[in-house]
Amino acid sequence: MTQTDLKTSDLCAHLDHVMAPHYQQIIDLAFIQALVKAQLSPKRFQDYLYQDTLYLKEYMAITQHIAQDLMPEIQVQLQQFNQNTEHELGRYQHYLLEQHYQAPQQTSNHTCQAYLDHLWQAAKQGTLLGLVALYPCFHLYRAFAIALSQQLQANNVDLDKHPYGWWLQGLCCDLEHGFIIEVINDLFTNHPHPDKEALTKAAIRSAELEIVFFDNSLVISNVSNIIIQSILIV
Repeated sequence: MTQTDLKTSDLCAHLDHVMAPHYQQIIDLAFIQALVKAQLSPKRFQDYLYQDTLYLKEYMAITQHIAQDLMPEIQVQLQQFNQNTEHELGRYQHYLLEQHYQAPQQTSNHTCQAYLDHLWQAAKQGTLLGLVALYPCFHLYRAFAIALSQQLQANNVDLDKHPYGWWLQGLCCDLEHGFIIEVINDLFTNHPHPDKEALTKAAIRSAELEIVFFDNSLVISNVSNIIIQSILIV
């Protein structure tokens, strides 16, 4: 895709295209495959979910920071976005409480913190860059959750009885997906001089961090050196 083509097209469609390999890497992760087969240990899932609760708290703060520079009507919609995120956060916290999960002494792990550092850095550099950095999170999660849910249903698996079906179903929500895409594309179209290369790099880095966020043990053994380096450089 040329620079001219990108300027006159759907930026999010372009981002979806460049993130396609990362999406497939997520689907292929041992963590995800074990989860969908109901073979992932409860402790491993709880460890992941606990990190996600820490991530989501900061994610909402980043979204609120970005919203300050947007029109009032968009701010209202982003507030609704955060309310929905807070609802999901509450579900995760309730689940961990029910499972009597013991949080580690060290709160956020290095992968979670590296991802949040990246998002804050992008958000402080500009509204469009900040939203683009956030985009892979809800887009990739939603995409793989829908694909895996459909796969399970095609195999006659009752998601309500699957140990992690409730989590997958929550990620399939479509409440904000179209709205966020519209805001990103409008900002990109109306930006006088958008740095397309920087926007693409920000999205790719977020996608890379999504991969290693699922399972820290995979960073060393299963993830490329490029991705490892991306979480170490702030």
